[in-house]
Amino acid sequence: MTIIRPPAGRILVTIRFSKRNRDAAMRMVRLFTDLEGGSCRLASLCMIADYGVPHDNDTLSYATRKFHVSAYTLPGITPSEGLRLASCLGVLHDVGSAHGAAWHKAHFIAEPTGAPMHRDWVYFLSDAWDKAGTTILGSVNAQDNSLDRSGFLVTGDLGMLNTLSATPAIPHKDATLDTVIKSRWGPPHRIESDAAWWDLVNNGIIWLNGGDALEMSRRILLS
Repeated sequence: MTIIRPPAGRILVTIRFSKRNRDAAMRMVRLFTDLEGGSCRLASLCMIADYGVPHDNDTLSYATRKFHVSAYTLPGITPSEGLRLASCLGVLHDVGSAHGAAWHKAHFIAEPTGAPMHRDWVYFLSDAWDKAGTTILGSVNAQDNSLDRSGFLVTGDLGMLNTLSATPAIPHKDATLDTVIKSRWGPPHRIESDAAWWDLVNNGIIWLNGGDALEMSRRILLS
């Protein structure tokens, strides 16, 4: 696959996946592609697989209809979730460094456990990032009051990416939390109704982590 450098000022939507959630990741990529009416000018798409996990070339090809697409694999086995994320950020730093500048204005790091709540989610997420004036935009995991690393925005600044890639902990400092990205891991795990979905949307939520949202997003946004 030939990778063309995208225009500056985009978000890089990065889906990281393991053997366990590979199928869900491919469904997420196809959802993103189906939600776009044409070539996406506000975001590019990146897939980062765990070491030893193959990419799905058919899905990557499908996504190129709407996105600039790139695909990478973590360079080794990582023993913990925190180290997996640090390794992922290291890959993004190295790719940006190879381009000689910040590759994108921000990176949206996602796992296939969440979903967009708007058809125009890329526009709203990009706009929210521009207005936030922060280095991290995400939500709080209520279980331990940490940043929910299953879906968050982080700056494309290479120095910051280099710093974050050196540690499994993502600090709250300079972070904006629970404004447009929301986490829902406690019971009830499913969103109870379409009305509950739209209540979250009306409260400004663009992306939902957890809540068994992926299939509900496809049904509601593409019906």
